[in-house]
Amino acid sequence: MNELETIDAELLPVAQGDLQGEARNPGLTVHTAADYELSQETLEALKAAIPPETYRKYDFWLRRAAGWCAGRRSVVPMTTETLTEWIRVTIDTPSEKTGEPYGASALGQAVAAILAAHTWSRIPVEQHPDPRPARLLIKAHKKRQGDPDGPSGPPDRHLVHLGHDPPLRVLGSRTA
Repeated sequence: MNELETIDAELLPVAQGDLQGEARNPGLTVHTAADYELSQETLEALKAAIPPETYRKYDFWLRRAAGWCAGRRSVVPMTTETLTEWIRVTIDTPSEKTGEPYGASALGQAVAAILAAHTWSRIPVEQHPDPRPARLLIKAHKKRQGDPDGPSGPPDRHLVHLGHDPPLRVLGSRTA
């Protein structure tokens, strides 16, 4: 039988930028504030990379989110719970323009608009809402609408296994 030796020890927190902490723990990555910064030029380049029509649609979705959140919840930064609740309400609310439920593509664009607003507002990535619960609701909505596979074929056609379970869908990999 192996007996474990008990030792007295104290765990000390390693503050961000604590070089002594890094020296005590080789291989520990310590990021500084500069590691999380985007310059104004990069933010402008990101905005310019979005086609004007997509930008208009992002604006539409951000205004809808702001209207829904008004006085009750925060749009930016938005929590995972707020994003998920807003998407669920949006799924259940017909489009004012068509009277029909929003499609999965439009709802996905709504999620993308919220995430883009966080990037443009320089909200640290770890404070962005997790889009996975909202996307799960969108996926279920898409199946209820009778289009489980969409125009790109079966869902697993464009999946990439990068050590993630479930695998990640590669955006923009659809074939016409």
